[in-house]
Amino acid sequence: MKKPKIDNTKLLYQLISLLFALLLFFYVNYQRIGSTRTSDKNQAPATLMTNRTVRMSMPLTLNVDNDKYFVTGYPEKVKVSLSGPSAMVKAMDNTRSFEVYADLSKLAPGTHTVKFRTAGLNREVNATIEPASAEIRIERRKTITMPVQARFDTGQLASGYAAGTPELGTRTVSVTGGRKAVGRIARVVANVNLPDGTNSTYSRTVPLQAVDSSGNAIEDVVISPAVVHVTVPVGQATSTKTVPLLLEAGDGGVDGKSYSFTSPTR
Repeated sequence: MKKPKIDNTKLLYQLISLLFALLLFFYVNYQRIGSTRTSDKNQAPATLMTNRTVRMSMPLTLNVDNDKYFVTGYPEKVKVSLSGPSAMVKAMDNTRSFEVYADLSKLAPGTHTVKFRTAGLNREVNATIEPASAEIRIERRKTITMPVQARFDTGQLASGYAAGTPELGTRTVSVTGGRKAVGRIARVVANVNLPDGTNSTYSRTVPLQAVDSSGNAIEDVVISPAVVHVTVPVGQATSTKTVPLLLEAGDGGVDGKSYSFTSPTR
């Protein structure tokens, strides 16, 4: 039996074709992978360098010795606009990992115009603060203890009713402020606004207020606690009865004399 004759030339062509096919496959895929990597490299910086602006509200921090000084005239919060690379600005907007502050550490007591600054921002992020500054007053700190007085209008009571002594949840409070402001305080009052025609006991939690000798409010102080619960007892007034007034002469008259008595009260 004869063995089949192998065509070496045809086999060689087939091997060469297979080799070229493999080379072409790897070349095309390499080009595709390289193109994808180049696209990613170009896209990443573009995304990072896209500018973005966000606006947010931030608390204002004071760099000052709070045990020694009392500060007034500053806003508790400010508006901040951040501009810069999109990814960085977005991160700051989400985390709020920076602060806005006023540095008062080297200022003496008195009134100063202080510029607000930021800390914790990347150099590529720009910040605009509104307001950018404020006129701030620094005073020596003072704290005193004051009794609380309830104040209300008896004209709001119903006819025939009277109010008793108010009951206070707190009888004394501490008041802190600058020495001058604290020195003007005459009393701390709880203003109770009775409804018109009140004819029963009235209870409310009301804010406390420091006032001077003329009854004017003193704003630049902190009262602790800031509110108090007040109960005003209200009941019927004591009933009255009209009776005649009789005048009688006592000892000391002269015999043979007659006397008459008059009085404006009848």
